[in-house]
Formats: sequence, structure tokens, C-alpha cells
Amino acid sequence: MAFVEFHEGGFVDDPDDSGGKTIYGISRRAHSDPEFWANPTPAKARAIYQRDYWSANQLALLPNHIAVVAFDLFVNHTPRDAVKTLQRSAGARVDGIMGRETRAALKEASIARLIQHRLALYDSIVRRRPKDAKFLDGWRWRSTCLALYATGVQAGIDIQPNGEVVT
Repeated sequence: MAFVEFHEGGFVDDPDDSGGKTIYGISRRAHSDPEFWANPTPAKARAIYQRDYWSANQLALLPNHIAVVAFDLFVNHTPRDAVKTLQRSAGARVDGIMGRETRAALKEASIARLIQHRLALYDSIVRRRPKDAKFLDGWRWRSTCLALYATGVQAGIDIQPNGEVVT
């Protein structure tokens, strides 16, 4: 969760952001719980991440380096877009369902293909909603950092969420 926490900071309410109001990467549109929004905290955000993204999609069943990428996709995209992107990158049947077949295919997936398909998703978002082009450089930077971070997880190298190697 360290990667997501680094990249999903405080409150954002950009009128051009199709995600709407967010804090800690939690979209008000997707999570309208008044208790969370009355007093949002990192701990409450972590509980939502754990329940709605990590546990709901059984990401603990994936290799850690793949789970890191999948988790970030779920936080940053709609669940259906996240699953379809994971399925395309893993060569699984694309049905938008995070089931046993998808998780099995993801166990053999490569970080490079996951990131390649994520970048393609961002490009398709910009084609559908040209106003989102202003976010594209940030999304690409996040994807590059994610590739480095996940590679570090896979290799047992301590890499920060910003892509820097810890020495």
C-alpha cells in the first residue's frame, strides 16, 4: 500500500478530473460513506483499500510484484477497467471478472506487459475524454515508478514509491 499512499495524497477536486472529488485516492463517487467523508484519515483510507480493493479481488493470492501493480490499477481505475487491463496483459479471457482464471493467468504475467497495457488504458481514456490529456504525463510518471517499484518487490530490492533505489 506504500506505493498507492505515496501517489494518492490529499484532497483533490479538479473540475477536469473525471474521477471527481478524491482524498487518499478514494473517490467520493465510488465511496460515498458519510462517516469517511466527515473525517477522512489515512487509516480509514487503508481500511477501504484493504476491504474493497485488496481483499475483494483476492490480491494476496497473486505473486507480490503482480499484486502491487493490480492493487494500484484497482485504486486508480474503475474495477471493470482494472480487471480488463489485467486480463489483456496476462492473455486471459477478457470478461471483466476477477476470477480464478484471471488470477491463474496473472501468476505468469510480466511487469512490463502489465505496465504496457496500463499505458494503453491511459491512452484510450484520453482518446475518449480529451480533457484528461492534462493528466497524461503524471499517469505515465506513475506507471514508470510502478514498474520500478514492482521490479524491486520481485527482486527483493528496496525501491521507493518514487522509483528511487534505497542504498
